[in-house]
Amino acid sequence: VKANGRILAEHQARWAGLVADSQASVAGFAVLQLAKIQKEGLLDAEEAIAALPGIFSHKPKTHAKKAVEMLAEIAEDQSLRSQAVEAITAALMHPNKDVQKPALDALDTHLQSGDDAAIESLRLCLPSVAAILQADAKKLLARVDSGSPAEETTPVAPVAHDLAELQRAAAHI
Repeated sequence: VKANGRILAEHQARWAGLVADSQASVAGFAVLQLAKIQKEGLLDAEEAIAALPGIFSHKPKTHAKKAVEMLAEIAEDQSLRSQAVEAITAALMHPNKDVQKPALDALDTHLQSGDDAAIESLRLCLPSVAAILQADAKKLLARVDSGSPAEETTPVAPVAHDLAELQRAAAHI
C-alpha cells in the first residue's frame, strides 16, 4: 500500500491541477487521489490547500465534502491552520447545505479571531449560506469577528440561484 501511496504522491501536482478541471467527475477523481495520498501521510498540505477549493465550484457534494474533511484535517496542524480555514470558507459558496454544514463545523472548531482573511471570506460568503444554516454562520462570525457584527453584513450579491452565479460571486472574493 505504501508503494501505491508513494506513486500517487509523486503525481500530486498533477492531481492538484485536475481538481480545477471543468468536468466534475475528473475533479472529483483528483480529490479522491489526494485523499489517498493524505491517508498515507504523504500529502503536500500547502499544495492541497491551494488546490482543494477548486472542487467547490462543482455541484456534486460527495467530493466537496471530502475536500472539507481533508482541509479540516490539515487545519489540525497549527502551522497550516490559518491557510486551511481560509480554504474551508470557500465551501460556503457550494450550493448544497450538506457541504456547507461540515464547513461551518470545521470553521467553528478551527477559526480564530486573528484569521482576518478567513473572517472576511466568511463575511462575504454569508449570503450564499443556506437559510437553515444562516443562524449558525452568523453566530460563528459574531464569535470571531472584531469588525462589523454579523447582522449588519451587507450581501455582496443576491442569493445565487445557480452554479454560474455562485462562481461569479466566488471570483469577487
